[in-house]
Amino acid sequence: MVVESLKYNYVREFLQKLLTQDRYKKITPPESLIEDYHIGDRIAFFLGLDAVIKYDQIIGEEKYLNTYVEQLERIFKKLQNGEDIRIGIYQELGKIVSKKLNVDIDNHNEIIRYIYNKYIVNGYFYFGCSSNYMNEIDCIGIRKASFKFDDRLLEINKTINKISNKTLFYNDRVTLTDDITVSLYYAFLSPNYISNLIGNSMISNKKNDLECFYRKDIAKIKELLLKTLNYLTINNMDKITIINNFIDVYMENINSKPCIARIKRSCFNKDSLKDIENILINRDDNLGELIALILESRYSSLNIVEDIMPENIETIILPTYNEFLVGKNNFTLLPSEIKIDKEDLEINNSIVSNNMKVNSYGSVSFAIIGILLIIIGVLLSILLKIS
Repeated sequence: MVVESLKYNYVREFLQKLLTQDRYKKITPPESLIEDYHIGDRIAFFLGLDAVIKYDQIIGEEKYLNTYVEQLERIFKKLQNGEDIRIGIYQELGKIVSKKLNVDIDNHNEIIRYIYNKYIVNGYFYFGCSSNYMNEIDCIGIRKASFKFDDRLLEINKTINKISNKTLFYNDRVTLTDDITVSLYYAFLSPNYISNLIGNSMISNKKNDLECFYRKDIAKIKELLLKTLNYLTINNMDKITIINNFIDVYMENINSKPCIARIKRSCFNKDSLKDIENILINRDDNLGELIALILESRYSSLNIVEDIMPENIETIILPTYNEFLVGKNNFTLLPSEIKIDKEDLEINNSIVSNNMKVNSYGSVSFAIIGILLIIIGVLLSILLKIS
């Protein structure tokens, strides 16, 4: 299935603005997304897409969508703080629910109960993944163990471990989340070893542009990996093995689509909130903050204790990151293949050697300058003594 609201040009145009315009790159992420997620200046896009998916789940009618998107634009232009933006979004959802139910906006109890039933009682947990996993999920579901780790990636880790206690790729246990933004993060960076890779301290620093992972720009990713490997005492043949193994595996995912597998909260007995009655009797004037008590994540990471059967899983297929970048004319819900010649990307000894020569040349140059300065200093001291 697809996100219904994304069928409309004005929704896609709005999300593209959030992704590409500089004014939105200054928005700060909510606290829940600061520590573990490398979203950077794409936070407005993720919050906007989250807001669209929430609309489909809670409202589910095109009737109010145009007004909703207009209000979202106003919120994102006016506010710079991700926490405030979320509250503003929830406030707008509350207003639309009041129209849908034909109740007064001050009737907090009825509005909140409706949202609670839609989002919690009949709501979902989410799992961000690649469309390449869909056959496995459709056939056997989501297993509590990690997805099978490719032998070529294991070989990369084995090579790195010979000279370092680090690994470039690792597989976590499979976890779910009730935070749509978190599931979007993993969906756009899927396969999951990529999201883990950019969290690795050897890759993730302020000097590295990590957008290449979202854009699936494998040539740029290759450059970044090679740059990272140059910080390690590792021979050329091992570098070649690591880069070429990575290219082999990643090329198999290059045309995959981001997906969100969603599972009913009732499957985990998480379809109620213990504090719902307290929320309902709260007379706080800020409707957005009350709705936040329903919509904000309670389980940003939920461990799976039993395998999830295919019949309990629905899958949302999303457009790729690049499709959002290029705009409405080229935006499609059908796969758009990225055609790359793998042989152009693979490296050999001469490429690695040339890369190393550039690095070593700079080091030697500084060393020679240092030696010359020492010699000049010695000669000057001798001349001073003689004089």
